[in-house]
Amino acid sequence: MFYFIDFPFTFNNLAFIVHLDSKVKNEDELFKNLSDKLFFPDYFGYNWDAVYDLLRDFDWIKQEEIVLIYDAIPQLEEKTLRIFFQVLATAISDWETGPRDNFHKLRVIFPTDSENSIKNLLKNEKTNINRHI
Repeated sequence: MFYFIDFPFTFNNLAFIVHLDSKVKNEDELFKNLSDKLFFPDYFGYNWDAVYDLLRDFDWIKQEEIVLIYDAIPQLEEKTLRIFFQVLATAISDWETGPRDNFHKLRVIFPTDSENSIKNLLKNEKTNINRHI
């Protein structure tokens, strides 16, 4: 589920909270930012399949809830942004419904004013988007 709140960087609980860089401009910068902030293992392959696999793993993170927070929609080209949002949405859905240990829970938070843009990007995709936490 994507969540939309007015001041994303004020979200705080006992989760593993990651403030991600919305100024990334290409896949390489995005993959590096995710890897650095989420402490991806050394075997991370810097590609979409590897991002998807690791967003569905999190064995190296002890906290149950992992919260990815953006202060704005990343500055990626539309095609890349659509892929990224679909990877995020699918990973979230997998944690909620898949045959996992259900130990972890993944949340992704964006500011409220990005909701319509994200929904428009994903309007033809199956996603799980919530308005509020």
